Amino acid sequence: MNKEEILARVKNEGIDEREQQVLSQSFGFGAIVVVILCFIFSIIKAIEGQSFYEFGIIIFAYLSASNFYQYKKIGEKKYLIVGIFTAITVILSFIGYFLIR
Repeated sequence: MNKEEILARVKNEGIDEREQQVLSQSFGFGAIVVVILCFIFSIIKAIEGQSFYEFGIIIFAYLSASNFYQYKKIGEKKYLIVGIFTAITVILSFIGYFLIR
């Protein structure tokens, strides 16, 4: 198989490795923006004397889902453990959110 055939075959198979890396990094960058916005809105709500549990719930729910997905795909127990602890944090924060209201 020559170089042109290999390149044509890779193009027909879908997303290449570089595109996968860019896609993965874009989700990481998006998550950072969401965390920053949640942090800013939390500060504003805290200054106003309001509850800001919902922003923590959003961040920890993202972390939990991300770690469970990583555990499913990679299989390392550290992702499962972090996923469980962040899921517990989400549940406790959710309970706290409804108790404060």
